[in-house]
Amino acid sequence: ESAPAYTLRENYAPRQELFLPESEVPVRETAAEIPALIEVTKAEAEKSFDFEKLLRWEVLWLGGAALVIAKQIIAYLLFAKKLRRTLEPVNDLELRHYIRIKQRFKPEIAKSTAVNTPMLLGIKDSLLVLPKREYGCDTLNNILLHEFTHYRRGDIILKWAAMFIFAFHWFNPLCRLFVKELDKVCELSCDEKLLKNMDSRQKQSYGETLLEL
Repeated sequence: ESAPAYTLRENYAPRQELFLPESEVPVRETAAEIPALIEVTKAEAEKSFDFEKLLRWEVLWLGGAALVIAKQIIAYLLFAKKLRRTLEPVNDLELRHYIRIKQRFKPEIAKSTAVNTPMLLGIKDSLLVLPKREYGCDTLNNILLHEFTHYRRGDIILKWAAMFIFAFHWFNPLCRLFVKELDKVCELSCDEKLLKNMDSRQKQSYGETLLEL
């Protein structure tokens, strides 16, 4: 038997449409409005953070750092080239004092008329350059002890590292002051280390050497 028609109508509820209030209906942009919205969003982003301006500052900063580094390296290479042309071997007395100081690694030693005070040159193949003049035994010994201490502690590497740090902070005047103070601190620290192991006579001799040079 077939089911009564009224039974089918009663089993299915009438379809109801759901309507949102007008204020809650989502707004959909048309295809013509999308490019305009993109331009507005882009303009707001550029207004809040200017990438082009930041890029200009970065270029200026890196350009200044590169200029400082290049200037320092070129000046060093020119000075080293000029200095090496004036190098002369040390005499027998100076060589004996050089050999007498027991240290596993030592820089090479030479004399030159191009320097006024003893100095170390180079990192890998370091060279100790003495001003061309006559030295007493105590004075020469104090000079060698001082410069060997600088060499053993790696003060040359420290000063080069400070130069590179200053190069990237070239705009900060305090950095230039820091580099100058670092040179002074290295010298004072070296003197202090040596004086701790000296007796009163050696201390007096070392002080006279500092005044002489």
